[in-house]
Order: sequence, then structure tokens, then C-alpha cells
Amino acid sequence: MLFLAILILGIICFIKLGVDLTPEIEPSMVSVNTTWQGASCEDVETKVTRVLEKRLGSVSNLEEIRSSTSEGRSMITCQFTWGTNVDEASNDVRDQIDRVKRELPDDVDDPLIFKFDSANMPIMVIGVTARESIEKLYDIIDDEVFQPLQRLEGVGSVDAFGGLRRQINVTLSRELLAGYGLTLSDIEDAIAKQNSTLPAGNLKMGIIEYTIRVLGEYVDPDQIKEIPLLQKDGAIVRLKDVAEVKDYFQEITQYTETMGRDGMIMIVQKRTGANTVAVCKEVNKELERLKETLPRDIDFFLINDSSDFIQKSINNVRDTVLWGGLFVILVSYFFLRNLRTSLVIVLTIPFSLIIAFCYMYFMGWTINMISMSALAIAIGMVVDNAIVVLENITSHVSRGVKVREASMFAASEVGLSLVASTATTLCVFLPLVFVKGASGIMFRQLGGLVTATLLASLVCALMLTPMLSSKLIKPVPRTDKEKEEAKKHRGLSQRLYDATESYFQAFEAGYGKLL
Repeated sequence: MLFLAILILGIICFIKLGVDLTPEIEPSMVSVNTTWQGASCEDVETKVTRVLEKRLGSVSNLEEIRSSTSEGRSMITCQFTWGTNVDEASNDVRDQIDRVKRELPDDVDDPLIFKFDSANMPIMVIGVTARESIEKLYDIIDDEVFQPLQRLEGVGSVDAFGGLRRQINVTLSRELLAGYGLTLSDIEDAIAKQNSTLPAGNLKMGIIEYTIRVLGEYVDPDQIKEIPLLQKDGAIVRLKDVAEVKDYFQEITQYTETMGRDGMIMIVQKRTGANTVAVCKEVNKELERLKETLPRDIDFFLINDSSDFIQKSINNVRDTVLWGGLFVILVSYFFLRNLRTSLVIVLTIPFSLIIAFCYMYFMGWTINMISMSALAIAIGMVVDNAIVVLENITSHVSRGVKVREASMFAASEVGLSLVASTATTLCVFLPLVFVKGASGIMFRQLGGLVTATLLASLVCALMLTPMLSSKLIKPVPRTDKEKEEAKKHRGLSQRLYDATESYFQAFEAGYGKLL
């Protein structure tokens, strides 16, 4: 009942385990970016970068600070000791910046703080093309694709590059502006003041109270043309009198082409801790559904899907584990030459791995290259303890001891030896848990998982193997009648055992002489 409970728990944990290429490595780095429009490199260096560096140098757990200054821009990167909580570090950086803001020039933009996060790496890059709908492509993707994708579980953000974005272009005439005595600031102020919705108080009628607003935002480009600028000689000068207003697109500063056609690029990022493979699967499924609602000339092309490489890599290591398990089973059967006793050994492998999956789930780890490699290393070791126990049980049974009693006493006889032999192996892998830094994240899973698997194999050897042996191993026939009956009902496995026993005995005798 205990191991059935472990089996059920292990299956649930295995289903809930995430899949990724490697363990999550979150660098303890915070970047501070500051913009000072129009300032020279020397001014930014002396009045912004050095001022911020001096203050940030007092942040706790700071290991290294690097800065880069260019015209109008300052970037400072703070590297903290490994294992520092990035959220707490960014709060400390923000506090120090707030204290030094008054020392910065007045026209400097507020410093922006960025935390380095592996979730910022794109997990999918999707190309979008269209034939007839190319001018409306960006609006269609923005309205009908972005929101459904961002609502998917595990999706952090969806960014787009390329496409034609609608923009109302106002092209001013320098001569007409000078003739009316207007400036660019006058035009900007007039457009901004007219394009606003303002509250106008409340209106109470009986027991009902209404909130009143004055709607003034533009809904049509023609409305912009009628904006009044000034009154001259009894006539109103409007925007259309000094400028050309055209419903067009933003200036193209980056050009995107997919599959030889104009189009867009969508980049999908996941949330921190989300399952990369599951997120990519959900995105692909949602794109298939959205294709049915979009214009037929819009096509999606998968440029990069990180889950594909992850899946292939994990499947490769998984196959290695399965082949390793198969050869462990075949070698065990080759020496035992008995299906029942081999079955006892075979069942030790999945139960040890199931307990390892439970350990992975409660530690918050994922199925990745490191964890699968650890299982590949441990899969050949998990049967060692069970073989020792089983050999001692069969030895007791061959001397005439009842199977039930042999299963109990044989396991207790070798229990201390198994603990000692397992401990010697753990002394190799357990210290890997204490390795620090980026490599520590890798080796911690390797050492921790091998340790957990070997401890699980020890528990299985001392508890599961005796129980299975008491049910599966047949007692040795004692009387002549029992021996005759056993000869009549000899199966293929028993005949193989009898035919090869003389060779194994000769091998044992030669080995004894060698010793």
C-alpha cells in the first residue's frame, strides 16, 4: 500500500513537472539606463554616470559595477554576488537613485532600472505575411492576435516588429506659418487642446445623477483639418489653411520581410518559471484557431520554436535512459536466468525513478538535460542494492528456509552493509549540492538527483524487494515427489537455468581460485 501510494503521487508529480533545456539560471544583475537628450558624451560621463556610480557603489552585496557612456545616454550595470535576490537588489538600487536624483541635471530623464531575467529571452519567433491586407496587417494583428496570445497561461509578453502603423501626418508650410505669425509650438498646442475629453461636472434629475463629459477626441482625420488656430481680419485661420493633413502611416525605420514578402515579426516571451514546451504548444494551438478568423491571405510562419530543440534534446537523453534501463534488465536476467527474480529487480528501477520525480517536483526543478543525465547515471546503480538483497534471499531459500522468513531475515542481514555501500557512493555526489555560482545550479541538480535516486533505491531494496520476493519467488522443492512434480512443469526459464548453471558454477570456481 505504501508503494502504491508512492506510485500515484509520483505519476501526479511527473505530469506536473515542467520541461526545459537547462535549469533556470537567473544572473544577479541590475542595469540602470539614463537618457539626457542632446548632451555630449563628456557631460553625460561627469554629470550623470559618475554621480550615479558613486551612489550605487554603496549598495549591499555588490560584486562589480560597470558603466558605458555615449552621447545622450548612460548605462550602468551592477553585478551582485551569486544568489542575491534580484528583486531586493533592484529595490536597493532604486532607493539609492532616489537619493541622488536632486544632484542630476534638471532636464535628465528619470533613470530606468532593468532586471536581467531569463524570461526575457524569446521562446518563439513567428513571421506574419499578407498579400492584399498588407496595409491593415499591423492593425489586424494588434487587435485580433496579440490579446488572445497574451491571455494564454505562461505567456509573458508578445512584441511585434515591422508592419505599417497608421499615423495622421500634418505637413506644415513654412511660408504660410510665417505669413500668419504662427510657430510650431502654436500648432502643437492647438492640436493637443482640441484632442481631449474633459469632465463637465454632474447633472441631477430627481434621484438620478448623471456624470457629464465633453467629448473632444478626434474620430476622423477631417476633424483635424478644421482646428482653429487664430482669428485674423475677421476670419478664422484653420489648420488646413497652413498645413496638409493626410491619413497615412508612420515613417518606416525598420523593414521586415518574411518568406520573400513584406510582413511582420512576432516575438513571444514566457513568464518566469513557466514551462517552455507547454507555452509553445499552447501558442501554436491558438495560432491554428486564429487562422480561421483572420483574412485568408494572412499566413503565419514559425521562424524559431525553442520547444522543438528542447523536445529533441530531452527525447535524446530520455532514449539513453530507456536503453540504459533495458540493458540493466537484460544483464540482470542474464545472470539470474529466472523471470520471477528478474521481475523483482526490474520493478526496483521505476519505483526508484518515481521517487526521484517526486523529489524533483517538491524541489521546484524541471525535466531538463541535467536532471535526465542524472537519471541516466543513477539508473545503473539503483539495482545494485536490490541484487544484493535478492541474492541473499535466494541463498536462504535454496538452503530450505521458507520464502516469507527468508525475505524478512535476509534483508535485515545485509541492511547495514547496503547503507554503508550506498553512503560511499553518496560521498561522491552529495558535495556537488554545495557548489556555488552558475555551475552550482547545474551540479546541484545532478548531485541532488543522483543522491535522491540512490536513497530511493536503498529504501526499495530494504522494503520493496523483500515484499516482492515473498510473493514471486517459489520455494525450493524438498521431497522427491515435489522434485518430480517440478521437473514435469519446467518452463522455458527453468530449462535455461538448468542448461547454463554448470557454466556459471565453473566460472565461480575459477574466480575462487583466482582470488
